[in-house]
Amino acid sequence: MWGWTRGAGGLGAAPEGPPPADIDFELWLGPAPECEFNRLLVADAAMHCSWMAYSGGWTPGMAPHLLDLPVWALELGFPEQVSCFGGCHVVGGDGDAPDTQDMMWHYPGLTMRWHFSQFNHHGYEFGSAARALGVYFHGLSGTLRADYGMREITAQVEGLDPADEPAQVIPAGGVHEHEWLDCIRDGGQPSCNADYHAKVDLPITLGNLSYALGRTIHFDPVAEKIVGDEEAARRAVPEYRTPWQFPKEYLWA
Repeated sequence: MWGWTRGAGGLGAAPEGPPPADIDFELWLGPAPECEFNRLLVADAAMHCSWMAYSGGWTPGMAPHLLDLPVWALELGFPEQVSCFGGCHVVGGDGDAPDTQDMMWHYPGLTMRWHFSQFNHHGYEFGSAARALGVYFHGLSGTLRADYGMREITAQVEGLDPADEPAQVIPAGGVHEHEWLDCIRDGGQPSCNADYHAKVDLPITLGNLSYALGRTIHFDPVAEKIVGDEEAARRAVPEYRTPWQFPKEYLWA
């Protein structure tokens, strides 16, 4: 879950006007839909998350940083069912992305849920008054509350000692930076490579598709295909504007 108290004005509203001379806005848009220039849209790597067509919203922008933890720890593959709901209810300003959104992914043996709110995160138990983010692992005997800087176990049954942790298997501090340099030197693949990240990114993409269609998406994790929904399968393929062309080699066989 992730919370960010932005206020009713959101990121604000930019005055209309042409792009400045040092921005090739046509190239910036790339294959995405054409739109009027908005300086907030191109302001930085975060601001465009307020526009669905140019980012997919705040769930693709923030959730991978947190979903990485359960996908990594539980060695998850692809989900079998994906549902999503939410909307833009409180936060105003430019953009059309939801200000609150829930996604649920059903895997064999477990269900994972993502929730975010941009206007109130009371009770999240993470972070500060301005921002909160973290993950709950709910198990039979207890709950692990964690982010990238802390972990805390709460027992649900008698006899569970939160201090009785498994042995540490990952070195502390600077792991991904060191790994990146090692891979450059040795030619190997980092642990967070494209094949791994697909297990983080695809569930979110299917969640946004569920949000757009207003129904649950069913997915075959072995064949890696949407099943039983021709419209969903068709809309899962991006539509590029001319002259850009989607690389068809990335489509399912």
